[in-house]
Amino acid sequence: MISFPDGILTVKQMNDALEWMHKNKKYSQLTFYLEACESGSMFENVLRSDMNIYAISAANGHESSWGTFCENDMNLPCLGDLFSVNWMTDSDGEDLTTETLEYQYELVKKETNLSHVMQFGDKDIAKETVALFQGDKEDREYTEDFGLTASKSVNWPARDIELNHLISQHKKSNDLTLSNKLEYKINRVKETRRAIKKNVHMIVDKLFEGESEDLISRVLTQSRPVLDLRCHHIAVNIFKKYCIDFNDYEYAMKYVKVINNMCFYRRIEEIILALPDICMDIDIEEEVAKRLEKEFL
Repeated sequence: MISFPDGILTVKQMNDALEWMHKNKKYSQLTFYLEACESGSMFENVLRSDMNIYAISAANGHESSWGTFCENDMNLPCLGDLFSVNWMTDSDGEDLTTETLEYQYELVKKETNLSHVMQFGDKDIAKETVALFQGDKEDREYTEDFGLTASKSVNWPARDIELNHLISQHKKSNDLTLSNKLEYKINRVKETRRAIKKNVHMIVDKLFEGESEDLISRVLTQSRPVLDLRCHHIAVNIFKKYCIDFNDYEYAMKYVKVINNMCFYRRIEEIILALPDICMDIDIEEEVAKRLEKEFL
C-alpha cells in the first residue's frame, strides 16, 4: 500500500490501473521506479510479466527504505532517499543511449546498500537502454557528484526520519526552552507509536479471540506477499475508516502486513463485520494526550 497526503493506493488499485492501461494500449513499454517502505509488496506475485512493464522498487516487501544526507548544514531532516538519489544521479551522469536498465539496476542495487532493491515484471525490457524511457539530455553542463556517495552519508530508516531529526536537534540545542519543546515532541512521537502498536495488538487479539498464541504471533509478525487483492483492498480501507487513519498516523503503515495476515487467516466477511465494533473506542489522539499529561505534570 502507498499513502498519499489525501488518501491511499492499494496493491489492487495500482494493479487494476496498470492492467487497464495495458488493455487500452496507453503505452508501448513502461518502466516504474517506486520509492517507499515495503515497496516490493506492490509488485511481488502481482505484476504480470506479459504487460510490457518493468518495475524497480527501493526495498523488498517487508523492509524499510532509507533517507539519505540526514545530517546536513541546512538543518533539514533528510535531503533525499537513498534509492532515488542513486538512480537519478546515475541517470544524470551516464550516457543513457548506451547504459541499459539492467546495468543501472545492478549499480543502484549495489549502492543502495541498506535495503534490497528489487526488479519485477518483464525483465527483457531491462536489456534496453535507459534513454528509451528517460530521454537523452545532451546538454549536461554540470552535475554535482553526490548520488553514489549517498550510502556513505548519514542514512535513517524512512519511518524514523521525523523522530531521529527531533533527537538530533535536541542533542545540539543549548536553549532550554527549545530543548523542552523538542523533548515534548519526541515524547509525543514515541507515545503515538506506542498507542498504535498497542491498538493493533488489541485488534488482533479480539479478531482471533480463542485462537492459539502461536497463530496470533504469526498474524502480528509474518511478512507475506499480497495474495488476495480484494480482501487486502477492502480490509485496508475498513481499518483506515474505523480503526486508525493512515493519513493521520503514517507510522500505522508499518502494520499493513498485519492486515494482510488477517486476510490469510480470516475471510473478508468476518473482517468486515468485526473491525468496526472492535475499533469503536480507539482514539489515538486522546490516548497520547492522557499519557503526555501524566508525564509532564
